Amino acid sequence: MAVPIELGSAGGLVLHSMDIWITYDVLALRPVRHERSILATGLQIVHNIDIIDASPGALKLSILSPNLELPIELIGRGRFLDAVFEVLPGAVGNTEYPVDFERFKAFILIDDAPVAIEMEVAPGAYYASDAYRRGDLDGDADLTSADALSALVIASGRSQATEEQLTAGDVDGDGRITAGDVIGVQRLSVGLPIDPPDARPAGTRHAEPSRYQVTVQRSTCRGEDQVEIAIELADAGGVAGVQLELGWTSEALSLVGVVGNTSFTVQSNAVGTAVQVVLSRTEPLPTGPALVAVLTFAVDEADFAAQGRADLVLGKLALYGEYGNDLSWTEPVTAVDGWVVASADGVPVGEGLAAALLVLVVAVVAGRVSRRSLGLSGGVR
Repeated sequence: MAVPIELGSAGGLVLHSMDIWITYDVLALRPVRHERSILATGLQIVHNIDIIDASPGALKLSILSPNLELPIELIGRGRFLDAVFEVLPGAVGNTEYPVDFERFKAFILIDDAPVAIEMEVAPGAYYASDAYRRGDLDGDADLTSADALSALVIASGRSQATEEQLTAGDVDGDGRITAGDVIGVQRLSVGLPIDPPDARPAGTRHAEPSRYQVTVQRSTCRGEDQVEIAIELADAGGVAGVQLELGWTSEALSLVGVVGNTSFTVQSNAVGTAVQVVLSRTEPLPTGPALVAVLTFAVDEADFAAQGRADLVLGKLALYGEYGNDLSWTEPVTAVDGWVVASADGVPVGEGLAAALLVLVVAVVAGRVSRRSLGLSGGVR
């Protein structure tokens, strides 16, 4: 049984060490190991699990930077690591057993001396029941694709999570169910790990321009009753999940359907002039440009011709990695909005007038040049 230790608004906090001491009921639980999430990869963790019988009821974990000259940068929020317990025969079914912090301290170095940082903590608990373990959103004590589908529907906004579903489906521990959690549930359902190998280096933030750019197509509607808009990634390397919200500025467009990249599982939820789209897969995409999805809109030709243009705006956007990690933790994710313009005889509305004005300006300039040339010629005479 895993008890997640989660970090709230700690992203960007730079530390040198952290102490986590946990108390638990010795009649129901016994710690057996710890498992680190992607937030804790590359960090040194010292514990007393091997000698826990000498101090029962108190699990102690110390987290250290491998190099004191290179402090720990916490790059995100959510599940930091799991304390894994054996459930003892003395645990009574349908009973809550508290798991609490005896100590939770973080330290920075100032003038080579450790200085404690105040951090708020909240206790947890273990509930002795087989229902709704991690990833089991339907509570049938089995991890299947049905659980991943439930997480996908909740992430898209088509359904609201119950308290039990949120507990089971919030794999990354950030308090909500997103495409990142769908990836986690999918991996659990097929027996893949949800945490990276310990040898994997910890993430660091990058200041250079992002390769993670999502672009909404710009298109011209030439009197058709439908228009297709593609959403593309400039470089999809490492991306295993996408969650976005796209809005459009004209009621003359109505969404007909969303088709995702065939390598993704996709779910969408359209309300009015906006749609939420969630895509996920268990393994990351290879490096290179990739199609994310194609959205098909029905067009009210008369109304749209009168309006002339609809902007397609990415209001929300998140990309997730192999372990459900938000890729914006380590690299900027940028969005390029699109639009659809109406046209007459293949020329977008407004462009005909612009072209006519351009011809007029050219003609006037040409006339001035001609008169100026004549004047120069007369001067020579």
